[in-house]
Amino acid sequence: MTDRPEGKERTIYRWEAVGEGASLTDELIVPESLSVGIHEHVPEKTYHAIDRIGSTGVRSWTANPILGDWRFEQTHVKAETKEMRRGSMLHAKLIEPAVYDASYAVAPECDRRTKEGKALWGQFCAENMTKQICTAEDSELVEAMSESVELLHDETQPGNPPHWRSLKRRARTELTIIGELQGAPCKARLDLLNDLGIIVDLKSVGRSPEMRMGAGPHFVKWLVYRRRYYIQAAFYRMMAVAAGIPVKGFVFIFVENQPPHNAAIYNMGSRWWPMAEQPIAEALAALGSGYRTGQWPGITGAIQDLDPPEELSH
Repeated sequence: MTDRPEGKERTIYRWEAVGEGASLTDELIVPESLSVGIHEHVPEKTYHAIDRIGSTGVRSWTANPILGDWRFEQTHVKAETKEMRRGSMLHAKLIEPAVYDASYAVAPECDRRTKEGKALWGQFCAENMTKQICTAEDSELVEAMSESVELLHDETQPGNPPHWRSLKRRARTELTIIGELQGAPCKARLDLLNDLGIIVDLKSVGRSPEMRMGAGPHFVKWLVYRRRYYIQAAFYRMMAVAAGIPVKGFVFIFVENQPPHNAAIYNMGSRWWPMAEQPIAEALAALGSGYRTGQWPGITGAIQDLDPPEELSH
């Protein structure tokens, strides 16, 4: 295991597999308890607390290759936004339904200023002390988006089962992979890996044709490029292969978070992988150096030349 600079150790939550789901306790353990290898049912908070390079870290470094900025983002917890909460709910609903049922509770509509409202709210809180509270709006949106994904099918092949059912059959879900790439400490969290060797990743997306947003192919190809999802996909493939998993394909599922909640499945073509090789290699070299030396320099104080972005020259 790669040596870490002193004082950089972070704590994570202990986890225990319980059937198809997971339970959390308040006991804290150090990240090294998750050894190099493949782990199932690691809670999301636990995964994010592991101090290693993940796909989001690689993507963010390619967007802003300043080590000091990158390290700051890695070591400071961001407040959960409404979009983040709904994204986590959608993943749980589709990928680990038992975890969804055990983790979320819909707040009742009541006036907590009244005696009856206070009593109803108190009973609700007592019955759901270990769950995250969500609104009826959150729950209804997640239900609608999930249904769109679950009903996806090929209209030209009547009688075939929905794609989601086929992709999820005999699949391992929420796999955490701990390992090294190019000598750098890395981690990955796969939404789903089925018995055919296909990695599946779920994405929610806004719906705004004028902003080139949506689940349609003309929008998605640009989202995959501009948001660097192709780098995420290539990184996941590399981590899976390094862990001894034979990867046969990579699929993105995009679903709109606004009505009519269109959903679509896209198989990543081979032309994406060469595009990701150099950015990933450069990110791992730079970030791996930071982990080895403990040096995370920020923006230089020297005067720098400023040229147009390279994308504008093509």
